[in-house]
Amino acid sequence: MISDQNPMTQFRWFRNKYGKTYATKTLETQRFETFKKNLIKIRILNTNRMDTASFGVTKFVDLSSEEFVKLVGGEIGRKVRRKVRRTKKPARRGARHPKPNQRPYPRSLNPRGISIPRFFSWSSNSKRTTGWRSSRASTNRPFTRSSDARQQSSTTRHSRTSANPSLQRFYMDPVGSRQPPRRPQFSGYDPRGSPIKDWRVPANLYPPVEQQWTDQYYCGSCWSFACAAAAEILYARQERSITMLSKQDLIDCVGENDGCEGGSIHEGLEWMSSFGVSLAHDYPFTAVTSPCQYLETYLRIGSYRRLGTDNDWPQTSVIERELETSPLTCGIPNFPLELQFYTGGVVAPECNGPLGHAVVIVGHYAEAWIIRNSWGVDWGIQGHFLLQKNSCGVGYDIHRIDGPLEEVFWSEPPSSSDSYISA
Repeated sequence: MISDQNPMTQFRWFRNKYGKTYATKTLETQRFETFKKNLIKIRILNTNRMDTASFGVTKFVDLSSEEFVKLVGGEIGRKVRRKVRRTKKPARRGARHPKPNQRPYPRSLNPRGISIPRFFSWSSNSKRTTGWRSSRASTNRPFTRSSDARQQSSTTRHSRTSANPSLQRFYMDPVGSRQPPRRPQFSGYDPRGSPIKDWRVPANLYPPVEQQWTDQYYCGSCWSFACAAAAEILYARQERSITMLSKQDLIDCVGENDGCEGGSIHEGLEWMSSFGVSLAHDYPFTAVTSPCQYLETYLRIGSYRRLGTDNDWPQTSVIERELETSPLTCGIPNFPLELQFYTGGVVAPECNGPLGHAVVIVGHYAEAWIIRNSWGVDWGIQGHFLLQKNSCGVGYDIHRIDGPLEEVFWSEPPSSSDSYISA
């Protein structure tokens, strides 16, 4: 919510809260004018609403609608770049020299190797591609994993403990802070009842929400954050510790997608199923599409599948059932721009924005989905928002991950014949 203080006082509070600095006095004046216009928009949004959502001063309130779309959608020029396409699937780590303490896990199959379309490029210029593309069917082969490898794989961890994580998980300070938790600043009304399913609990096994850009660069890579986040959540449950995966690996290496200019959820999961993804600390995020780097260690998902078809979206009951065993990557074709100012509550927007956006469904109430975004932990409800069911096209281009994640390695780097130039 916004207060009754004068705009300049609120602007100073906003700059202090989010650490905003401006290079010149002229730029500061321009941002303040945009800030005042957005305060009017926020008052209108909070007037006569039919839902329980609340809107207020967020970290995006000094941006115009056009700048906001560019920030979260990545409308940037595309340059010629060199990528490396891996043409061989990596071997399973430990497959050549099994150890006594390794244990096998079952691995799921893609359903009969059915063809899955390359559906949607999640960017600010989202257009559904019409071509069909066969998915690679997984083979029913177990994988092995040593206890030493498990200890090494959990190098990127975030310890978040709480006496009551189900109640305090949204209000903790950023990981590593020595300050005591702040009081909840939630606004808007909670849905009726308790969550029916909530992958955010327990909090110590839930990966923190990251943002898909840096202070220097815009990057419309929501598709990579959605694919990696779903795998991170499942992997944390499997290994009982949080391991962050590299979004930059997907941005640079999935040749069928356009990196920071948008991409397909299907292609991202297809790459993770066939070749795997690096660890975040080995392949850090730069928010710039760059040549694909060869790294030895990867994690690979067992398999994935799409719920429903292009013309037959899954019913709400189907999504709820699948959500019991996996978080779901999901595309929203017309993402509502009013979420620029979202602070809490259940939102039921008109969903007529120009932005196609990829998110992860991580739980649900009786009347609302719990959506994990990629705009950072200091937006919304600790990086999440609540979306009323049967709204905004939730169900279109929705995927789930099957089977555990396995640690794999490449026996040799890709050859020069595997590289190509794309414009």
